[in-house]
This record gives sequence, structure tokens and C-alpha cells, in this order.
Amino acid sequence: MNSFYKKFFSKFTFDDPILTRKLIVINTFFLIGMIAFVIFGIINFFVIHDYLISLLDVIAFAIFLFSFINLKKTQNIDKATKIGIVVISIFMFTFAIINHDQNFGLIWSIFFPIFAMVMMGHKKGLIASLIYYIILDSIFFYGLFYWENTNWNMLSFLRFIITSLVLIFAIFIMEYTVYKMKINLKKISITDPLTGLYNRREIDETMRKEYENFLRYDISLSVCILDIDNFKHINDTYGHAIGDMVLIQLSEILKNNTRKTDTIGRWGGEEFLIIMPHTDMDEAFVNIKKIKQKINSFQFEEIGHLTCSFGMSEAQNKEESIEKLFIKTDENLYKAKNTGKDKIVY
Repeated sequence: MNSFYKKFFSKFTFDDPILTRKLIVINTFFLIGMIAFVIFGIINFFVIHDYLISLLDVIAFAIFLFSFINLKKTQNIDKATKIGIVVISIFMFTFAIINHDQNFGLIWSIFFPIFAMVMMGHKKGLIASLIYYIILDSIFFYGLFYWENTNWNMLSFLRFIITSLVLIFAIFIMEYTVYKMKINLKKISITDPLTGLYNRREIDETMRKEYENFLRYDISLSVCILDIDNFKHINDTYGHAIGDMVLIQLSEILKNNTRKTDTIGRWGGEEFLIIMPHTDMDEAFVNIKKIKQKINSFQFEEIGHLTCSFGMSEAQNKEESIEKLFIKTDENLYKAKNTGKDKIVY
């Protein structure tokens, strides 16, 4: 199955599993649509002799073929989704007007809410599906009075409405579950389980983006690494459970005393990193000094007061790398640790 996808579908270059899922769904949708429209076009033309429906099949096949090739080249999922939504809607509305409820034509309406909610998300897909079925139901209600077909009556119409609503609700619940699972997995993947701060992986990614902004737009950028003084002594004296509590409480102090534009992460062990975009060293020093005062005055459970050492630096030379910026920051932290602790060095 994997080799089949690689042969026929677009190359998977998305790190996000939800985007990959969408890519698989829309590729499958276009491929199966092309095959189905070829088969039905042949049947309608040569067997049933319904030339108008067969013409619709040919037009739909051509649009799906173009969309399939275009998606493989560009991987523009949004554009392909819009084409898919428009094609399904127009085809189904036209099919309903021309073919009425004959040959189980109504069954094809189920593909719209599935496609819409998978590709557009549960909220937008729900709205699109409701609009789609309102128009479709209007066509079928019109048919109660003007179609000369004894199979289509008020009971059939009510059944169609009820099954449509149940289908929409079921698909909405499934896609909402996928959405919530994505949010939870994202949170787990980027946060430190103990402190709730960003983990090393996410802090590296944030730093990369902020450093690119510094290089491109000449935006000031400062960073700070802080380390709890004598943390090993705390663990050895009070135990690791108390040590973990200290890390949690310190994390709360950092969350409550940094700006929304700042990014805080657990750098490793008892070290924390603060990224401060749009902030030069003078501004950063004021911010970090406030945090230091909050830490020094806080009464930690079991241990009372503690201190931290801070190393800071500002991105100044566009030719230096992120690694060099971190090295500078780390060196300033060690200067603070080796010259008496409980201080800020920049």
C-alpha cells in the first residue's frame, strides 16, 4: 500500500500528520473520482444511453484529472480542496435536478460532508455541509411537486433529511475527535511534562524563527539562561520530590513575570531559557532583574528562599550563528556561577 501511494500520489513532505492525512484523502478522492466517472460515463453512454449524464461524467473526469495532476506538482492542498468542494456541489446539484432520485443517485450526496470536514476542518466543514444539504433539500422538496416519480414522496424526503443530519453529526464528532487529539499530541510534543514550559525541541525551533527575524528584519533579540543555585544540594537534602516542586514553582514565577512576546522553556535539568524578541540588552536586563527579585523574595515549599544565576546576551553580529549566541549566553551564566552566584552577567 505504501509503494502504491508513492507511485500515484504526491510526495509526502509534511511534518504535520494532519496535513499528510489531508494529502492522502484528497489524492484518494481525485483518483477514485476519476475511475468512477470513467466507468459511469461508459455505462451511461453505451448502456443506459443517457447522454446528458454521460457528458457530466466526462466533464467531472476532466476536472478531477487536472486537479490530480496539479496537486501532484504543486501540493497546494487549499486550492485542491476548493476545486473538490465546487465540483462535488455542482455535480450533485445538477445530477439531482436531471436524474432525480433514480438509480440510487442520492447515495452520492454522502461524500460531500466526509470530504468537507476532513479537508476544511470540523467547523468550516460543518457549515459547508449544512449549506450543501439546505440547497440539496430545496431541490428535492421541489421534486415532491414536479417530479413524476412515485418513489419520491414526503416520507422519502423526510428520511433523506434525517439520514443527512445523522451523517453530518457522526462525521462532525469524528473530525472533532481528530482535532482534539491533534491539539493534545501537539501539546505533549512541545512541552516539558514536569513544568509545563516549552521543551528543548520547541525552544530550539522558536529560537530559530526569532533568529531568522533578527537577520531578515534587523529586530533586536536577547536571550537569557538561568540556573538554580545549589540545586544538587536541594535534591540531596530534601529529596527529588521537593526538587521537582521547586522546578514547578519556579516555572510559575517565570510564566507570571514574563511578557506574552517572550518564550520560556526548560533548557535542561535546573536550567531555563528565556527568549526575548524586540528587546535590546538594556530592556532585557530590566525584565530579568524583575524576575530575579521575584525569585529571591518567593517562599518555596520546604526549602524557603533560593537564588538563581543569570547569563544574558544580545544578538548583534549578523554573521554569528545561533550556536555562538548560545555559547556567549552560557559563558555569561558560568561567570555568574563562578563569581558568587545570585547575579546577572551580560
